[in-house]
Amino acid sequence: MSIFNEVDIKKPAINLISVSNAKFAPQIRKNLKNYKEFFKNQVEFNETCVLLSKLILRRKNSFVKFHGFKDTCKINTALCRLLKVNITEVLDDFIGILPEIVVDDFPTEVPSKSNLEYIIIRVVSYHKIIKRITSCCLNAGDYYVQLLSKGFFVEILTLLLAVVSKIYKLVNILGNTTVDLYQFLLKNRNKFPSGKNSIYSDIEFPESLEKFKEESKNTNFKTENKQKIELSKTEEVIAPKPPKPTNEIGRKVEDFGMIAEFDVNSFSTTHDISTFFKEENLRRKEKNGTALTDKISFGDWKMISTVVSKKIIANDDKNAISTFKRMMSKYLKK
Repeated sequence: MSIFNEVDIKKPAINLISVSNAKFAPQIRKNLKNYKEFFKNQVEFNETCVLLSKLILRRKNSFVKFHGFKDTCKINTALCRLLKVNITEVLDDFIGILPEIVVDDFPTEVPSKSNLEYIIIRVVSYHKIIKRITSCCLNAGDYYVQLLSKGFFVEILTLLLAVVSKIYKLVNILGNTTVDLYQFLLKNRNKFPSGKNSIYSDIEFPESLEKFKEESKNTNFKTENKQKIELSKTEEVIAPKPPKPTNEIGRKVEDFGMIAEFDVNSFSTTHDISTFFKEENLRRKEKNGTALTDKISFGDWKMISTVVSKKIIANDDKNAISTFKRMMSKYLKK
């Protein structure tokens, strides 16, 4: 395993070496302190991560088989790894051993190159974890948009999509700052003395790290049918509007809009069932007597739609159709 992929690596002992010219040290200390303050003051990012953990805990049983939810759990795992790397503490320890003031022509002790290279390794690890998070965010976002376009679990998926998108946006900013920090450390690496035993002399550091794409205005997730849900700065999700009720699936309607017949056997695909659920939910809300399932109570109807919808999402089409026909026939005969 590459040392860059390890979360727990042994920190080298502090090795201070006296040098005659250490004028570079105070400026490096000042710049690293600015980076440390940036990573330390990520209050909004930390709060969003906590919210994501709470949403996962709340829905881990009901959404456990959904691919997008699995990606969301991977985001949470990667965020925990990010916390273990703790780049703020790593920078703070190194800043503490850098001299604040250097007197001309007077020997000054500075940390060895190995101490600096440890920070570089931690920064690369931090960058790799952020890259993992962005990839999982895109996968989860695409999946949630597909479910929203079908009208499934609109409220909770809207919230999950908003949180994932916000993490994606904030983590990209963190990632680009990490890239800048890496370049700064690599540029000043050779200014520090090597010492007798260089622990990381065999490690080949990359010349640069990959930049992340920052979405300043909108984060767009694409679906297979090119539908988009745009997330603005306030995380307001614009979901596709449900279609107006039509009279084409599983029923015959007379001239005056009264239902003459409802045949469950006419449903042959899950698309028919999904469309029927959307239209029937609208008719039940209107309460004007045109709903095909007026005989079914609110609780029973919600149970039917939830059970069948879960089977459709799990791509168990055959079981979804048979369950729909069996349950509808049972409750309509009551």
